[in-house]
Amino acid sequence: MLKVSKFGGSSLATLERLNNVLRIVKEDKRRKIVVVSAPGKGFCSEEKTTDFLRKVFKINDEKEKEQSLNFLARKFAEYSEDESIFAIAYNAFLACVNNEQAFISRGEYLTALVVAKKLGFVFKDALELIFFDGNGEVDRTKCRAAAEKTDIGDGVVVPGFYGADEQGKVRLFPRGGGDITGAVLSEAFGVAMYENFTDEEGVLSADPRIFAKAKTVKKLNYREIETLSRFGAKVVCPSVAKYLVGKDIPLVVRSSFSPSSRFTLVSEAACGGKDKPKAVAGKFALKISVKLKIGGLSNIFIALSKLFTFLGDPLALYLSTNDLVFYIDEDNSKIPEAIQALRSSSDFFITAEDGFFVLSLVGSFSQTFARQISYRLNSSGIKVYCVLPYSDKLIYIVKKSHSAKAIINLANFINEADRG
Repeated sequence: MLKVSKFGGSSLATLERLNNVLRIVKEDKRRKIVVVSAPGKGFCSEEKTTDFLRKVFKINDEKEKEQSLNFLARKFAEYSEDESIFAIAYNAFLACVNNEQAFISRGEYLTALVVAKKLGFVFKDALELIFFDGNGEVDRTKCRAAAEKTDIGDGVVVPGFYGADEQGKVRLFPRGGGDITGAVLSEAFGVAMYENFTDEEGVLSADPRIFAKAKTVKKLNYREIETLSRFGAKVVCPSVAKYLVGKDIPLVVRSSFSPSSRFTLVSEAACGGKDKPKAVAGKFALKISVKLKIGGLSNIFIALSKLFTFLGDPLALYLSTNDLVFYIDEDNSKIPEAIQALRSSSDFFITAEDGFFVLSLVGSFSQTFARQISYRLNSSGIKVYCVLPYSDKLIYIVKKSHSAKAIINLANFINEADRG
């Protein structure tokens, strides 16, 4: 029985943490496919290594860039406790100095080299296992074919976050893409389990920075974890689920700092009873209202098509007789472009309003339960602008200024339900 074990940047940020990861892998002989991110904050600066590399790549002064490359190479040599890694790291950065995506990926590349050497595993470049098609989507068929030809042996270590485009060049996943690497390899190798090691003891019922009494959720299904991730829960990348659904591959989210402690099991099966809340997450949002100047279903489809093309899936949307209302993650950089595209049409009148917070409470719910939650929030002085009830989640839209209060209210409710 094989496992894919993915370790994030926080798990690898220091030499002490690296040694902890090595112990975890060695404790279970089934952990033969290891995926690693670049070291997190504290490795080379107070920001993540990947973000630091982005800045170094943009340095124009040759002397300053040379100093930065030497600094990075020295850090990896110290990290590996092997002086020979200095030249390997320096040359790896130098070879990519004119290719931004390749340069940024060297954090994962070098970390995987170091981990493989220390474990006695084979280093396997992601360019040999992860492939993108012409549309930038993962070519899952090609990934499976590559996996079938790969001899796992005692174990392999693969850098996360990137793969090969159609020309064989480095292409990066979005931020958090190391999680996707682990999911793609889990599907490709047909493993029995995908372990994702983070700095939290599984998926928590709420953001612990807001609600100190957040608890580990014992079980979730893939739809629930995708929803929580999309609404801001910083656990796994939202697109991880699509590679595991239908493959009978459970995902276990656990802490690398206490691996034998609490964890979350994510699987196909629905879990928990009716009207059983599990976790809450939320994001600040911009409200975009599209009023149709000329009625007709075709115009609605045009508006939908334009918004989805620019912005992807909204956090929430609803349709009235003449209006489409979208709530979009306020950090979405394409919002101005989308609004401009709609305003260029004579068929639409567009308004945009900020100051909203969209929450998603996951679980299994009835319509009556949704109304009870609305009453609870309103009774606490939290104005609910809109409720969108679904069988597997409840979406509430409140004021941005009430975001923390709403999270705390619902997180307390989850704890009360657990005790009940």
